[in-house]
Amino acid sequence: MIYLEAVLPREYGTPKHPLFFILEPCRRFWCHAHEWDEGGPDGRSSDGTYEEMDESVDYAVEIKGLRREYKRGRRTFVAVDNLYWNMPNYCVSVLLGPNGAGKSTTINMITGMIRPDAGDCRVFGRSVRKELSVVRQNISLCPQHNVLWSQLTCREHLEFFGRIKGLKGLQLKDAVMRMLHEVDLYDKMDCNAHTLSGGQKRKLSLAAAFVGGSRLVLLDEPTAGMDAVARRHIWGLLRRMSFMHAILLTTHFMDEADILGDHVAIMSRGVLKCSGSSLFLKSRLAAAYTLQISLAPDANYTAIKHLIASYIPETYSIFSGATELRCRIPAGNTTNLVPLLKCLESPSQYVGIRNYALSAMTLEDVFLHVVAEAEANSSLEYLPVDVIWNCALVSRSGESIGMQFRALLKKRILCAVRDWWALGFQIICPAACILLAVVLDSIHYNQPVSVELTPSVYPFDTMSDAVGCSAYFTASTYALPGSAHQVHITDRNMLNSMNLSWYHVDNYLRHPLAHLSSFSCADPNYAAMLGTNPIMIFYNTSAPHEVATALSTLYSLILQSVVGAGAILRTSMSYLSSAKLVDVNNAFQTVFKGFVVVIPFTILPSNCVSWVVHERECGARHLQYLSGLRFFVYWGVNFLFDMTAYLLTFVLIIIIFLMFGQKSFVGPDAIGPTTLLLLTYGFTGTSMAYVLYLFFKSHVKAQSTVMVICFAIGFFPLVVVNIFNLIDRTQALSEGLRWPFRLMPTYAVGEGIINLITLDQHRSQNPTLNVWSMSTVGWACIFMACEFPVFMLITLVVDHPRFRLKMRKLSYHPEKTRVRYFDKDSDVEDEQIHVHRQLDRRENWQDDVTLFHLRKMYSNGKLAVKDITFGLVRGEVLLSWAPMGLVRPPPYPFCVRSLYRLVAAPTFVGTMLWKMVKRPEPASGTVHNLTHVLIC
Repeated sequence: MIYLEAVLPREYGTPKHPLFFILEPCRRFWCHAHEWDEGGPDGRSSDGTYEEMDESVDYAVEIKGLRREYKRGRRTFVAVDNLYWNMPNYCVSVLLGPNGAGKSTTINMITGMIRPDAGDCRVFGRSVRKELSVVRQNISLCPQHNVLWSQLTCREHLEFFGRIKGLKGLQLKDAVMRMLHEVDLYDKMDCNAHTLSGGQKRKLSLAAAFVGGSRLVLLDEPTAGMDAVARRHIWGLLRRMSFMHAILLTTHFMDEADILGDHVAIMSRGVLKCSGSSLFLKSRLAAAYTLQISLAPDANYTAIKHLIASYIPETYSIFSGATELRCRIPAGNTTNLVPLLKCLESPSQYVGIRNYALSAMTLEDVFLHVVAEAEANSSLEYLPVDVIWNCALVSRSGESIGMQFRALLKKRILCAVRDWWALGFQIICPAACILLAVVLDSIHYNQPVSVELTPSVYPFDTMSDAVGCSAYFTASTYALPGSAHQVHITDRNMLNSMNLSWYHVDNYLRHPLAHLSSFSCADPNYAAMLGTNPIMIFYNTSAPHEVATALSTLYSLILQSVVGAGAILRTSMSYLSSAKLVDVNNAFQTVFKGFVVVIPFTILPSNCVSWVVHERECGARHLQYLSGLRFFVYWGVNFLFDMTAYLLTFVLIIIIFLMFGQKSFVGPDAIGPTTLLLLTYGFTGTSMAYVLYLFFKSHVKAQSTVMVICFAIGFFPLVVVNIFNLIDRTQALSEGLRWPFRLMPTYAVGEGIINLITLDQHRSQNPTLNVWSMSTVGWACIFMACEFPVFMLITLVVDHPRFRLKMRKLSYHPEKTRVRYFDKDSDVEDEQIHVHRQLDRRENWQDDVTLFHLRKMYSNGKLAVKDITFGLVRGEVLLSWAPMGLVRPPPYPFCVRSLYRLVAAPTFVGTMLWKMVKRPEPASGTVHNLTHVLIC
């Protein structure tokens, strides 16, 4: 198992050569491990900017021609294109690039998670391709996504990674405590990982990378999800750690790269575009200034642009929004810059300018400049966007429903087709179980017609004792011609059969061979009593046919003593079988087949519940509702898809029954009841799964739990009822239990299946029974048909947004829970006064979105939102900010109904959300300017 894990190719990890246990020692012996694997030509951009490094620099990582390709269908996609780059030791090297540029792929190749297609990488002089196990002893990784165990505490995480790196004792304890203090998690050391916030989890992942003291630490976006305060704290940690480690950092925060990066490289589409220090890149690539102008609502855009162009014609606009204009001024055209700024400050030249700011280009501007050049050839830059902004909403309700129905059905089909495991489990697995059941049922054990009564029936040598039989036979062994086994006969020289019997009792455990029979001849006691000389046979009752076999052996021995050694007496008999035993075996096999056929039907509802729970768990369903998807369209499409998948399974099952000639299900009389029974269960089982979905939040737990529940309430009651039915005293109890059990669809379909299989046996007791009888499939179909609308009604009512809102309103007490907070900023109070005035005169409503005394308290007593009131008009953007660990006020979830308020209610386009249960209409388009900042 360990060998296969090491050599078999897999999605992640570098497989070894099948003869690695021979080749690797040979490489180390002949010192070939220090040779480079030659990469391809230098893949760096020909027009890029690269700072030359001093030859005396000690490099922690040397990358020579790393290349990685992926195949998508018939096309080859190059993720990293012959990368050549070196990382100095005891420095922070920053690798920048847009999403999909190849940063994470490069890190994965350095760590050995992905095997390079070409090129090599040395970490402290060790080749990743040839000495990966040695390289991994010197590296640590903080991946892009948190790899944490929810039930382990922060201290236990760091102790685990520290022990992997070889720390123990006081050294381990000191390292763990130090890292907890460094990342500001000392107070959280005994808290489980699932109780931490997103930023705190990133801190824990970062601490796990540093706790082992690795020489090279790879950090893939370590500050993602952290607030500004936490990021600054981590920056200080990384700067201190860079004096003891070589650090490779990838990030999307340009200020972070500018402050921390000793050496910065920018990638785009797998190609290295530029590299060097931050100062070097800005001096070579940032040859311009940025003029940012804040505008009044009545600003004249045309006049402002003409004013700027009159002073510096080469100026070009890089951004314009509702209240902001941003221009780029080339550094070589700054002669008229001072007069321009004075003109902007002049009151006589008022064209709607509030204020302005002039700044030099930053590393972010360099990054955008480099990436923009790489994306210049992209056809997406020239696509018209009018088709997006000028589209019209469908006004007719019927057409809108049809479009939503088709779109949602297409999405469900595509997801199912691309997830073959789930689709196979939903459609193929039940049919495979049925196939297994009918195959096992078709296997019959052929009983032998006759049994030969000779010692050759035993596959081993046996022994027999003889007393006083010398007058009848003298042979010491007996065997049939061609047989490899024989009977060893020993004369015990005893007086009578009683002595032989006592000898058997005293020595029954001391025989070297199987002792199955003995013979006693000319017993004087029996001769005196009977007047003749009988021969007595002692036989082992554990051998069923030994009494007849011993008699045949005795006659053969006597015959050989008279005729000669070649004489053989062969005796056989017909196989004894009981008709009652055969009937019992057939009945047991029939019931067993019925139980096996029932099993796949008991697990079918778990397939339906998994998808709907998963969509609610990941927020996909809520996003679809927010986009305008109708509630009944959503459930209609899910029901249609699940029933179509069930119908495919049903067709496969019927085909299997026809192939194997299962007359109990597909006979001329049985095909109708079978079809009705299974189709009725399909409708009822699917609707029952939708009801069970209401009780789960995790799709994994939902699928496994529903599978176990449906199997338990379907299979075990069937077993209990049928066992009770076999006992005369409990048959009445069995009939009484059937009625409540039929309320469970998995039991009802199982009862119908077993009744169809055992119908012929029941007809022997009640000739009036037929396939359509109520006790056969009638009651099962009636119960399931009545339950189907009940289950669907429960699902549609309980899950409907209007019903859920009404339930939430029952616990809503505005006056009881409203709390006023008076330590507020003056701007906050002015905004509240503005909202209150609008509420007083509803006929002159100005805000498109209004939050009025919003408050949210969770069940654990934590107050997340405290009395927030503000309004937004069309064209404004709200920024909500708070330090990490503090709960940001979530007005967005309130407005889209993913959270329920305890105090008041926001208005959306002047309409109370409690009155808007259907779907909100969009109030504004996309805007780029930030006009409101909310700080908590």
